[in-house]
Parts: sequence; structure tokens; C-alpha cells
Amino acid sequence: MILDVAIASEVLYRSSGPVAETLSSRATWFLGKGVSERCDIKQTTQDFYRLWSELAHGKNIETIPEESKAAFDTARRTLLRCSTDGAIPSNNGWNRIAMAEP
Repeated sequence: MILDVAIASEVLYRSSGPVAETLSSRATWFLGKGVSERCDIKQTTQDFYRLWSELAHGKNIETIPEESKAAFDTARRTLLRCSTDGAIPSNNGWNRIAMAEP
């Protein structure tokens, strides 16, 4: 399940650069409504990506950590917003989102 969320996040946030930074930045600006929420989303996304990287490199995880549960919620919120907006932002669309008011 962790791998599924990680792959979906990469597809939705169209990462072409440093994956962890790109995903966390785009999720932060796409979903966050204020500074506090954006900080939480950024930290959650970075923690999740670190966990995903450890799994991909062979670390055995016996229980799903809290950051994964929060990342699942971030992925869910992303899908809901995309369905509401009618599309996933293009690469240029991400630049507009980052510059827009929350």
C-alpha cells in the first residue's frame, strides 16, 4: 500500500526534479490553506518519502508509521481536489499554484 501511494503521488505531482522536494513543495501549495497547514503537509510528505525510500532500498518495516497514515490522507485530498478541479495541473500550472493566494 505504501508503494501505491508513493507511485500515485509521483504521478499526480509530476516530479521531474529532486523527487522528495518536488513532491513536498507541490503538495504544500496545492493543498495547504495557510502557513501552519503547509508546514505540516511539507513535513508529512518528506517523512513519507523517506520511509518509501527506505522500503525501496530493502528496509523491513513491520508496522505502518504515523507519517504513512498522514501521507495517505494527503494523497486522498489530492485526488479529491483533482476531481473537483477537473484536472491535474500541468508543469506550468504548478508554477501558477505556487504563486497564487491560498
